[in-house]
Amino acid sequence: WDDKRGQWVMIDVDGSLSLNEDFDPYDMTEDKFDFPAKAWLDVRSGKVESDYFYNAGGFRGAMVVAWSLFYDFHSLMNDENIYLHLPQLVRVPEFSKLSEAQFKEIDGLAELMLEPDANFDKLKKIYATKREWRLLSGGLL
Repeated sequence: WDDKRGQWVMIDVDGSLSLNEDFDPYDMTEDKFDFPAKAWLDVRSGKVESDYFYNAGGFRGAMVVAWSLFYDFHSLMNDENIYLHLPQLVRVPEFSKLSEAQFKEIDGLAELMLEPDANFDKLKKIYATKREWRLLSGGLL
């Protein structure tokens, strides 16, 4: 929070060491950051090529965006976790087996997460009732 400006300051702590653009990673504008909810919907609609998105582990594509979407979802639910912990359905061997119905469910989550404040009660209900999205697997779990 910046008291002088009366607003939140957005930073990108993950990407700040490997920047290719001329902008301040410690005071970013929304147009310089790929929010996972919008990124997921853009990939799903074909607006953005999925391989545009990648992570430090060398993974690319929609799966990486799904990981970020679920990291954000869990953080909103006060369940911030480490990168190794994900819902089973989006882990490497399972992601390629998702059905179109499962993708559409994730689309619905992304739609709600475009406006997390306005949809917070709906997101809490999903977290409380959708066990396969709430329970995580990964290193030491």
